[in-house]
Amino acid sequence: MKLAFYKKNELEQILTKIFQNEASNINCQVSCSEELDMDTIEVYENDSLLKVIDIEEAYDQIEKHIGEKFTHHDVIEVGDFGEGFAFFIPKKTSKAA
Repeated sequence: MKLAFYKKNELEQILTKIFQNEASNINCQVSCSEELDMDTIEVYENDSLLKVIDIEEAYDQIEKHIGEKFTHHDVIEVGDFGEGFAFFIPKKTSKAA
């Protein structure tokens, strides 16, 4: 298994690109809630909150953006990089003929 690891601000930049269109002023923020056992994306337009969605609802768009399919994500701490979001990418399996 390999990981795609993004610091919070890096993931927010990716999500902003995903949710933005040419005519909008979209900004995304990521929040982690251990109490709810859920990570959310807060989508803002012109500094007004438009919606809050579970990060899992954006998996398809994130996969398209990073160019990899992943099974799940987790918030982890990685040495000098600090806390960030890890997306778990399964190893490609060879198909026996």
